[in-house]
Formats: sequence, structure tokens, C-alpha cells
Amino acid sequence: MNQDQATYDAFSKAMEFWSKLWRQNYEQSLAFWAMMGQSVPRASARELAAEAESMKSKT
Repeated sequence: MNQDQATYDAFSKAMEFWSKLWRQNYEQSLAFWAMMGQSVPRASARELAAEAESMKSKT
């Protein structure tokens, strides 16, 4: 039983590490694409508003 607990603890710590790493990568990717999206020119404010509304309905 003690060996099983040690294995579980090691696995748990490894999964926690990789989950945190994945989350940080995901958040940084979102921040990057948000910055890129702000720099893309739009023909009009109406076009930008329509795009924002379509994104809201997808989530």
C-alpha cells in the first residue's frame, strides 16, 4: 500500500505540473492572439461589432 501511495503522489505532482504549464501556455496564447486581433484593421466599427457579436454567440 505504501508503494502505491508513493506512485500516486508522484503521478499527482507530475499531472499538476503539466496542467499548470498547459494553462500558462494557453493563457499566453490567448493574450498573444488578442493583441494580434487588435492590430488587424477593420473597414468599419460596424464590421468589428458584428464580428464581436458572432464570437459571443459561439461561446
